[in-house]
Amino acid sequence: MTRSVLFVSLFLVACGADDAPTAAPADAPAADPAPPAAQATAKTAEKPPADAPADIDGKAIYNQYCVACHGADGKGNNGLAANYVDDKTRLAQSDEVLIQSIKEGKQGKVGVMPPWGGTLDDGQIKAVLGYIRAEFGSAAPAE
Repeated sequence: MTRSVLFVSLFLVACGADDAPTAAPADAPAADPAPPAAQATAKTAEKPPADAPADIDGKAIYNQYCVACHGADGKGNNGLAANYVDDKTRLAQSDEVLIQSIKEGKQGKVGVMPPWGGTLDDGQIKAVLGYIRAEFGSAAPAE
């Protein structure tokens, strides 16, 4: 598989393309599934942003929207995205800066992170940031 095909595939997965609706029988009731982000958290961040809701699962959000580019290990899938583990400057930024990057997207050295502000609400963004800080780096930004 070529690198461009791999990138497009990962981008589509990250953007939720694998969640495309499938045809349901005409007599089937309308589904109203709750996204994983709304489920209660089993593992909470050590120190999430101060006003992050405790009932939102940041890990589930990360696995659904972020893992395709940033990797399950937080190392950026061989340069596809930011490496939270080896580049300590990433998580040394303030919550405000990182929240803005998640909401509005970011032009990086290897590509563009799409904006997630239209997909994730403020509580979900804070929960995923708390998970990222606890799992891959500093539990609190450098002051």
